[in-house]
Amino acid sequence: MAAGQVAAVYARGEIGIVLVQQSEDLVPVLDGQVDIQRAFWLVAATETRNVARVAALWRYLREVIEPNRAFLMGESRQMIYPDTSDTITNA
Repeated sequence: MAAGQVAAVYARGEIGIVLVQQSEDLVPVLDGQVDIQRAFWLVAATETRNVARVAALWRYLREVIEPNRAFLMGESRQMIYPDTSDTITNA
């Protein structure tokens, strides 16, 4: 996703906020002077919330997102990958 964001900024020749860790082509501006807050929302229609596949997806997302809170908030460069050994695969 960051590559698309960078390409969009380059295409328009503008300044943009891009969520990348490091790039040789980008120069930090106001480094340490600007604090960007991020918010992530998980939304589903009330009538689909208890559908098994929707509930399973919500559980999975919570299991993956919670241990990666620091990574998603830009406080860490380390992403934690979930243990998928008990994942059911439909062949």
